[in-house]
Amino acid sequence: MKQIIDALNKALAMEIQAILQYVNQYHILHDADFMELANKTMAIAKEEMSHADDLGKRIKELGGSAVAMPDAKPTTGQGVEDIFQFDADLETTTIKKYNEFSEICRENGDTVSATLLERISASEQEHSTRSTR
Repeated sequence: MKQIIDALNKALAMEIQAILQYVNQYHILHDADFMELANKTMAIAKEEMSHADDLGKRIKELGGSAVAMPDAKPTTGQGVEDIFQFDADLETTTIKKYNEFSEICRENGDTVSATLLERISASEQEHSTRSTR
């Protein structure tokens, strides 16, 4: 069970980092007067918040403690031209890690957590696609 909770907490930390990153980028885009892109970026941040909530709830269902700390500090000072490739790369890394976490869950007999991670991973794939448009 510890391996599953650890994997879910790692995913939660990654979601929190993504929230911070997207909110930071929202402000960059907003300040540069790219309102449509800023609003799309904030919408992704809100989806990431929903993922974090789902992960936290699952951790609690398993009897664990959700550790709501970011995986790393957000990257700041990005230029508008750098944001979307950065996000696509970040989402690609996240998808890879979530696939690994899902496998840990399956190996330990927790298909509910594995399915949750796969659902979130599919959403991250959508974010990655939006980031390169």
